[in-house]
Amino acid sequence: MSLLTLKSYWRTGRAVSRRYVLVNLVGLVTAFFVALLLHSYLVFETSYDQDLPQVYRVSTALSQGSEVQHSAQTPVPLAEVLRTQLPQVTQVVRADHSDALVRFRGQVYNEDHLVMAEKGFLELFRIPVLAGDPTGKLDEPYSVVLTESMAQKYFGEADPLGQELRIYKFDPEGQGADYRVTAVIADPPANRHLPFRALISFATATAAFPDFFAELDPISLEFYTYFRSETAPADLQAQVSRLAPEAQEGLHLAYAVQPLTDIHLHSALDDELPGHGTHTTVTVARVLLAVVLLLVGINFTIMSLAQAHAKLRQVGIKRVLGARTAQIVREVILSNTLLVLLAVGIAEATVLLLGPLGFAVLPTFLFPVAPFPTLLSVVGLGLTVGLFASALPAVLLVRVQLLSALKEKASAQPSWVNRFRTGLVILQVTVLVGVLASALLMQSQLQHLLQYNLGFQSKGVVSLRTNGDEAVMAGYSAFRDQLMQLPGVQAVGATNSMLVDGLDEEAVTLRRPGHAPEVFQASLLRTDAAFTDVFDVPLIAGRNLATGVGKEVTEFLINQRMLTTLGMADPEEALGLSITVEDRSGTVVGVVQDFHFDNLRAPLTGLFIQQRTDRFSQIAVRMAGNPTDNLAQLQAAWKTAFPQALFEYRYYEDALASSYQPEAQLLRGLQAATLLIILVSALGVLGLSEYMAQAKLKEAGVRKVLGASWLGVYWLNGRVFVTMTALAGVLALPLCWWGYRSFSAGFAYALPFQWSLFSLGLGLSLFLMLGLTLYHGLRLVWVNPVKILRQE
Repeated sequence: MSLLTLKSYWRTGRAVSRRYVLVNLVGLVTAFFVALLLHSYLVFETSYDQDLPQVYRVSTALSQGSEVQHSAQTPVPLAEVLRTQLPQVTQVVRADHSDALVRFRGQVYNEDHLVMAEKGFLELFRIPVLAGDPTGKLDEPYSVVLTESMAQKYFGEADPLGQELRIYKFDPEGQGADYRVTAVIADPPANRHLPFRALISFATATAAFPDFFAELDPISLEFYTYFRSETAPADLQAQVSRLAPEAQEGLHLAYAVQPLTDIHLHSALDDELPGHGTHTTVTVARVLLAVVLLLVGINFTIMSLAQAHAKLRQVGIKRVLGARTAQIVREVILSNTLLVLLAVGIAEATVLLLGPLGFAVLPTFLFPVAPFPTLLSVVGLGLTVGLFASALPAVLLVRVQLLSALKEKASAQPSWVNRFRTGLVILQVTVLVGVLASALLMQSQLQHLLQYNLGFQSKGVVSLRTNGDEAVMAGYSAFRDQLMQLPGVQAVGATNSMLVDGLDEEAVTLRRPGHAPEVFQASLLRTDAAFTDVFDVPLIAGRNLATGVGKEVTEFLINQRMLTTLGMADPEEALGLSITVEDRSGTVVGVVQDFHFDNLRAPLTGLFIQQRTDRFSQIAVRMAGNPTDNLAQLQAAWKTAFPQALFEYRYYEDALASSYQPEAQLLRGLQAATLLIILVSALGVLGLSEYMAQAKLKEAGVRKVLGASWLGVYWLNGRVFVTMTALAGVLALPLCWWGYRSFSAGFAYALPFQWSLFSLGLGLSLFLMLGLTLYHGLRLVWVNPVKILRQE
C-alpha cells in the first residue's frame, strides 16, 4: 500500500467534519493515556516475585477454642524441622524484618528496612553480590551486607568492605554495636514483597544473647520462614501440615504453605510485611481499564456511525463509479486505524510529559514511563477498538440502498443502526452513573472510617519514638517531669506501640479461684498509669494503674471485650484475677471502656493492658490546641534530655489516616478515573447530540410551523437522553450495589449501601446529560423553519 493511498484515507477520514475528528482524537488520547498508566500499574503489581516460582513461605494458624490467629511468622524450631524432615526442601532460611538506628560519623539515621537473615538468603532470593563475600558471611556475628544504594549513602565512592557501622540492634549495653560490612549487593527489585536495605547476620542474635533462641517460647511466632522446593504446592501443603507440634495447654498450631508469587496481592495475615498491595485495588484497576476501553470503543463507534451516515452520498457516488465493497471497507478501517495510532502516539508522549501526575493518584510503583511491552499492549488494544468501531459503519455503507444513499434520505440508515446506537449510549451512561455513584459511596465509607469514634482521644497527641535507645528509656521519668512543666502539655505516657495497626499478641496465663490455669493468646499493651489520661480512656470498674511503683510491681487493666471473652457479665468479677505474661505476674485492678487499637478493617478484640515501663517504644504526649505550635518546645526538651538520641515524632491523627492509605489511593485513582470517564462520555454525548439535532432539524421546522411551543421543540432532543439516563440508572443499580458490597466487605465497621448517594450520582449524570445537550436542543428551538423546509 502506497503512502499516497494512506494520505487519501486520512483525508477521507477527516473530510466529513473536523469537529468529529477532534472529538474522536481527544477522547482516544484521554482513554489511551489512562490505559497506559493502568496497564503499567497492573504489570508491576502482578509481577511481584514472579522470578521465584519455587520459593514458598510458611504461615501459621494459632488457635484456642474459637479464637484463631493467622500469622505470617512461624516458631523458631520450624526451620530446623523443615531441613531435617522434608528432603524435597532444598533451602530453608529465616528472616526478621525491623528497623534500627545507625550511627555513622556523628550522625544518627533510622533505617526502616533492616532484615536479620540466615546464610543462604542471597542465593534463595537471587540477589547479585557486587562486592565482597558471595554468601555475605551471614553466619558470622556482627556482619552486615549493604545494598548498593545504602553503601552509597554512607560511604559514597569509598570502598565499604571492612568498614564498620554502629547499629543499635543486638547491643547488650544499649550503646550500639559495631557491624562490619562483608558484602555489597544489588538493590532488590521494587517488585519484591520483602523490602530491605541491609542484611545483618542471624548469628548476631546468639552472639549478643547466648540464650536468645532458648528463651523463646517454642510456639511463639517470631520469624519469617522461606524455603525452595520443586514439589507441587498441594503436596507441599500436605507434608508441611504434618510437621505441626501437638497442642500445648489448649493452643493448637497449624502450618500453611504460601507461594511467594501470591503473597503481595493475596496475603492479609497478622505480622505481614509493610508495603503490600491488595487484590481489591488490582481488580478495580482492571475494571477501570476495561471500562475506559469500553467507553472509548462505544464513543468511537457512535461517532463512526454518525460519520458514515454523513458520507452516504459520497459512498453512493463511488459505488456508481465502480468502487468495490472491499475498497469501501478498507477505507473505513484504515482511516479509523490511522486515527487510533495517532492517538496512541500522543498518549505515550503525554505519559512521558505528565506521567508523574498520573502516578500520584495510583498506588506507588517505579515505572517513570510506560514500558515498551505496555505500549505494544495498548497499541494492540487500540487497534482492536479501531476494528470494533469500523465494523458497523462499514456494514452500513456497503449494505445501504444506492438510490437512498444518493438522495441522503433518513431511510437509507437501517432501523437496527438506530437501535444499536441507542443501546451503546445507554451502556455508556450506565458506566458513567456506576462510576460516579461508586466514587461517592467509597468516599463516604473512607470518611466514615476517619471520623469513627475509636474510643480514645487522638487529637492533639504526638508520639515520640525511642528507637530502642537505652538512654531514653532510662531517662524517661525525668523527661516526663520536664515535659509536664511545659505550657500546653496535658499528659505524658509510655507505650510499647501506637494504637493504629494492632498490637502484638502474647501468651497469657489466667488463674481464677477454683479453676485450672487457662493459657490463651491475647493482644497486650505495655504502658504506665498515664495512659488513661493521655488518651482519655475512661474506667468503668476498679481503679487505674498505680503510679510511682518499682519495676517489680505489675498490674493489669482489661477492656470490656475481654470481659465477654472471659464469660463475665459484671466488670467487678474481673478485679483481682491473677495474670501472668512472660516472666511478670500481677492482678487485674481495673476495667476500661472499649477502644479500637487496630484499624477498622478488623473487629474489636479483647485486650490486656500491662503496667510496664522498662520496655516501651513510644512516648505519647497530649497537648492542648494545635500540637504543631508546641513541637519546637518538645524538640528542645528532647535535645536537652537526650543530646545523642534521634528525635522522631508522629501525630496520631496522621498515623490513623495513613493506616487507610491503600483505600485513600484507591479512592484517588477512582476519582481521577471518574473525571476522565466524564470527559470521554461528555465528548461522545456532544457528538451524538449534534448528530441527532442535525437529523431532527426538518421535524423541528415542521413542528414550529404547526405551532409547537419552544419547550416541545427542545424536548425533541432532550427526552431521548433523559430516557436513556433513567434506563442507565436501572442497569447501574445492581452493579453499584454489588461493587460497594465487595469493597465494604473488607471492613468490620462499614456503612450500609446509601441510596441517597446513588441517587445523587444518578442526578449528577442526568444534569450532565442535559447540560451537554442544551446547546443542540436550543439550536432546534432557534431554527428558522422557512430556511430548513426550503432546503428540502
